[in-house]
Amino acid sequence: MAYRIYLAFAPLVAMLLLVVMILLLRYRVEAPARALLRYAALSLGLIVVNAAELLAGTPALTLLFAKLQYISFMLLPLTFAGFCLRYTGHDKFFPVALRVVLAVLAGLCFGMVLTNEWHGLFWREVAFIADRGLSVMRPKYGVFFFLAAGFAWLVMAAATVFVLRAYDPRRGNHRLRSIWILIGVLLPGGFNFINILRIFPGLEKDFTPLGFGLSALAFFVGGFMTRSIHLVPLARGVVLEELDEGYVLLDQYGRLADFNLAASRLVNLPSKAVGQHYASIAGLRILDEHFMREGDRVVVEGAQNQGETITWRAESGDRQLQVKLRAIQGSSGPRGTAILIGDITAQAHMEIELERTRANVLKSERFAVIGRLAADIAHEINNPLGYVWSNFRSLRASLDRAALTSSATPAGPLGAGAADMLHSIDGGLERIERVVRGLLEYSRRGATQGNQLIQYDLNRGLRTALELSRPDYESFVGIELDLAPLPFIAARGNELDQVLLNILRNAADAVNARYAITSGLLLATGDKPGQIVIRTRHESGVISCEIGNNGWPIAPEQAEKIFEAFYSTKSSQQGTGLGLSISREIIEKRHGGRLRLVSIDPVCFRIELPAGSPP
Repeated sequence: MAYRIYLAFAPLVAMLLLVVMILLLRYRVEAPARALLRYAALSLGLIVVNAAELLAGTPALTLLFAKLQYISFMLLPLTFAGFCLRYTGHDKFFPVALRVVLAVLAGLCFGMVLTNEWHGLFWREVAFIADRGLSVMRPKYGVFFFLAAGFAWLVMAAATVFVLRAYDPRRGNHRLRSIWILIGVLLPGGFNFINILRIFPGLEKDFTPLGFGLSALAFFVGGFMTRSIHLVPLARGVVLEELDEGYVLLDQYGRLADFNLAASRLVNLPSKAVGQHYASIAGLRILDEHFMREGDRVVVEGAQNQGETITWRAESGDRQLQVKLRAIQGSSGPRGTAILIGDITAQAHMEIELERTRANVLKSERFAVIGRLAADIAHEINNPLGYVWSNFRSLRASLDRAALTSSATPAGPLGAGAADMLHSIDGGLERIERVVRGLLEYSRRGATQGNQLIQYDLNRGLRTALELSRPDYESFVGIELDLAPLPFIAARGNELDQVLLNILRNAADAVNARYAITSGLLLATGDKPGQIVIRTRHESGVISCEIGNNGWPIAPEQAEKIFEAFYSTKSSQQGTGLGLSISREIIEKRHGGRLRLVSIDPVCFRIELPAGSPP
């Protein structure tokens, strides 16, 4: 009787599965729909072949169809797991490599079924009986059958756990969908248990194939009929474990109640930390300053207990973290604290870069303002300087003529020492002229050159930089120049001027720090213990310039950081820590050269530039 009932329901279930497969084709772009389509196809195949086993006219055909059923029996657990894990959003736990391994195992099991006559490990004995014109196979199962069955049901049980965790008890379509999916998960196992335990006496036929078919129909109803086959339930495992931010939940007593993988990674939370007080967990000590005790409870300070969120930054190892904390209030009072932890290390580095860029812009603007001011001052000085030079030369010529015709001393009519006075005035006017000329050259290059390449004379640039930085060193530093003949280089002249002036002034500051008298009085003009040595060379298409000094040496640990932005060996009033960083960027990125520290005692910087055009 049971076999006739099976044959009565099998065509109906098979037709419904066929309709479901046709309808699922329109949703095949969705991964859960594709997985369900495969599951329905295998269920349909199982029902058809199982019915064919009953209708076979001979024992040979009955045995053949019995063996073919195991194609579906071994693959259905994999498609079942694929649908469940994709539906719940946990398909990351079912990677391609694992699917391949399980498919290979299923293939091996089917191979054992096909070759059972050789080893008898799947069916120890096979008997055939006739029941009202139907052929029925009655095997005695071998050890490998139980291994294969255990493998299949273990895979399905693991997938069922994920569906149970994703169950949504809310009202409406979400709840209805969850109920149908839950029914679909339980149907195959339920039908199999009915057969194994013989719950219904006289029901000798195994209806598990129909259980798989009805399971696929339930999955379809739960998805398609609620118009949500393409939706993934937002279960805890999907939301929290997929967050890039760390999530931490403390109870009202400050004990760790829950956390996700991101939190474990960001603040090093071991799984055994659950249940421990936050203060005993090293990674959560960043919360100390925002908690206070009220008896045995731990609450967030101040107004935050009213539901506000507080945000602050903290450090964990080499990471910069942003922590958001919110107290959870229940009807009876505080229920705990929710904490969200984000890794903002990259953002912090970007902020530093932004601050560096802003400082560069401000510095460039300051240089531009100073350049315009220098040009204005130079023009203002240059005009009266011309009159002074003209009148001074006329005066000196007149005095020279008077000295020739006068019977006075060789010093002329002005008396003794007049020649020395004239010589000093002459030297002072020449220096003023050199400074004005240097200022005009700097300001013109900054105003007219912009980002263009010009023919640049490095030796001349050094002399001009020395003239402009003379007040920084002339009282206590001697200059040693060793300048070889150099060809012009294609460069952005105003930028190289900035580099040379910056390194020379750094050298002067270093010598000053070592040799200037602490009271502020400079050493005697004739006694200059400080020394700045400048050498230029041209070798193998590379122009080099070394600027060294005998000031305080640089410590080895400082040498590694000397070119980092905002790092300075000077006090905050003396420097920003950007000079050498900007200089290296100008030399290496803007001109294709190199700027490096070649000696720390005595200190020596080396600039290398290509003799041709920079990249």
